[in-house]
Amino acid sequence: MPDKETLAAGLARIRRERKTALYAWLVATVVLATVILLSIQFQTLSWVSMLVLAVAFLWAMRAISKRWLEVSGYMGRGEKHPTVNIGSPDAWPTLGPLLSSRAETLAKWVNDDNAWDDEAP
Repeated sequence: MPDKETLAAGLARIRRERKTALYAWLVATVVLATVILLSIQFQTLSWVSMLVLAVAFLWAMRAISKRWLEVSGYMGRGEKHPTVNIGSPDAWPTLGPLLSSRAETLAKWVNDDNAWDDEAP
């Protein structure tokens, strides 16, 4: 069992992560709302709007991939993640590697510039 200091440090980390995620969500929401309102006003979806949407999409995929990798590590060690619960502890030995492989695939897609070419195949 972890001591009080370890638990307190873990809780502080979780609070910081949640606060950072909340700020990021708020900023993304304000930016997205601004882009949508400007697009409506000018009756077009400008290249700036599309760029903002693409960056938001990639940012979300990167965040999901990072979280899945973190959760799969907990599952692999047989530990409960502090904020995310996927499946039952009995299923973690099977689900952990599956989640990890999907997170790695998602991370590869996000980081592969060739996957985001403008031209259709």
